[in-house]
Amino acid sequence: TDVELVKNMHFTNCRKPWNCAGKSSTAKGNIDPRTANYDHCMRVVRKWHEARSDLEEKIMNVTGGDEKVLEGRSGGYNKDVFMGHCTEDGQDGYLPIVASKEVMAKVAREIWDAWGNK
Repeated sequence: TDVELVKNMHFTNCRKPWNCAGKSSTAKGNIDPRTANYDHCMRVVRKWHEARSDLEEKIMNVTGGDEKVLEGRSGGYNKDVFMGHCTEDGQDGYLPIVASKEVMAKVAREIWDAWGNK
C-alpha cells in the first residue's frame, strides 16, 4: 500500500517508531523479513517521525522558540528515517521529546482547539 494512502498503522511487524529498529533480520528487536517488508516499514516509521517533528515545531512555537526542544533531534542514527530522534539501533537509542508537562498540555490544548473542539 502506498504510504500516502495509509490512515492508520499498527507497527507490530515494523516495530514501534520509538524502538529505533533500523535493521532487517530475524534477531530479536529487528524487522523480521519473514513477516514485514523492510522498505515499507522504513517509509511508515519515517511518517511517524515526521509527525513527531511537526509536534516539536508546535512546541517551539508555544515556547517562543526554545531550542532545548532540538535536543530530541540530535541523534545521528539513520537520520533520513528517524529524523534525529535516534542515536543508535534499538530502544535505548531513542531520544524523547524535550518539553515540560505544562508545555505539552498547552500544545495539546492548542491542537484540540485548532480541530474545532473549543
